[in-house]
Amino acid sequence: MFLGIEIDLLIGVGIGFMFFMLAVLFLRERKERKYQERKLLFKLAWSDEQYASAQIVNRALEEERVTT
Repeated sequence: MFLGIEIDLLIGVGIGFMFFMLAVLFLRERKERKYQERKLLFKLAWSDEQYASAQIVNRALEEERVTT
């Protein structure tokens, strides 16, 4: 009688632990995905900034070439 209750309790704890681990893995994956998205956005913003800077330099060089 008691052995059946203990086995049911162990199975319940095992299933609960499994759901806990799935939740932890899900949250870790979501955190990693957000980090990668932020990293990509930063890289895109950095390349846009570099492009804008290069355009300013090119415009200045073009104006200098035209005026001389």
